[in-house]
Amino acid sequence: MLSGRYPTEKAYGVTTNSTIKCLSKMGHSVYVVGLHSLYSEDVPIVNNFAILNYKETRIAKFLKARAFSSHGISSQVSWWIYWRILGFLNKSMLHRLNLDLIWIRDPQMMRFATNAERIILEIHQDFDLNKLTKRIVALTQSKVIIAPISQSLLKKFQGSQLENLTVFSPMGINPEDVLDKEEAVNSANLLMSSIQEQARPLKVGYVGKFYPNGYSKGIEDILGLTSKKSIKNVPIEISLTGGTQSEIELVLEHIRSFHLDQSQLSLNPHLPHSLALEAMRNLDVIVLPSPNSEKYFGFPLKCLEALATGKVVVVSRTKIYEDVFNQEFQPYWYTPGDVDSLHSSIEDAISDPNLSLKITEGLDFSKRFTWMNRTDRLMKAFAGKS
Repeated sequence: MLSGRYPTEKAYGVTTNSTIKCLSKMGHSVYVVGLHSLYSEDVPIVNNFAILNYKETRIAKFLKARAFSSHGISSQVSWWIYWRILGFLNKSMLHRLNLDLIWIRDPQMMRFATNAERIILEIHQDFDLNKLTKRIVALTQSKVIIAPISQSLLKKFQGSQLENLTVFSPMGINPEDVLDKEEAVNSANLLMSSIQEQARPLKVGYVGKFYPNGYSKGIEDILGLTSKKSIKNVPIEISLTGGTQSEIELVLEHIRSFHLDQSQLSLNPHLPHSLALEAMRNLDVIVLPSPNSEKYFGFPLKCLEALATGKVVVVSRTKIYEDVFNQEFQPYWYTPGDVDSLHSSIEDAISDPNLSLKITEGLDFSKRFTWMNRTDRLMKAFAGKS
């Protein structure tokens, strides 16, 4: 049960679609209830799956449009009223569905789950612990599993009344998207040969949204690389892939403002998830910068997807990424906001005599996080929680 459009090109579409596929494979019938969407790509083709739109009245549609078109208090109030209207309008639909489990990713949507027997609540962003505790304690007839997706979010529950309901639930990948080790080693060897022979430019890039929800994903670090013509005397080709048209225009404005050299830079629009993975596989070096937002508490899915490609992965050393890795595996790090550090880290990576080993260790690490393991763990958690 979503508080946004479905289908969607937004990041939550990947999580939603992957969970749908797992639940269907496990033999469950799945309904996704969301706002009407004009986006039609990336819809899972699986058994026992249906998309339902919330019932809306004219006044509800007016409030939704007002919420999307304005900012500040007016938008917030319109959105608040809109969802209360939808809660009333869709009670009968939920009653007819007679759901065994309601799976949601926004605490605000708990209002739709008051009579549910079982609830899985994913936690993707910061929250008010007291408010959430009151909501869940009030659900006396429901069994609830809380699924924080990052270590930072999980820690907020420590020592609280809700701690025993939590199951750490980071994002996942599909096993078939993990490159074969032998192929990864061969690819790394070919890269090293081409670097030594200076046979072609080094392809460095980022794949993902540029400015989701108004904040930068840190792509300025990669744009700064345009000041560096080469790495180890090998010319570099820089690409940013995944922006909306408005996001691409913001990047072009940044380039003009800082008089950056665009001759070696390629800007590419949003791609469906499967094609976005292919875009990462076509790079030599994948850069994972840090979101420029103090409100970001999520788990960077692109981190796992990048490791699964078997490419060189260079990561901004910040809390959100340090929470992902452990003593078993550490990526090539760089200092966020420091172009020289990013340049040096890429240089160190492609000079590393143990590069092939590092890449295969990254493949093994990514395999630990699969959507099926995540879904199965959450479904089984009801047996051990009270």
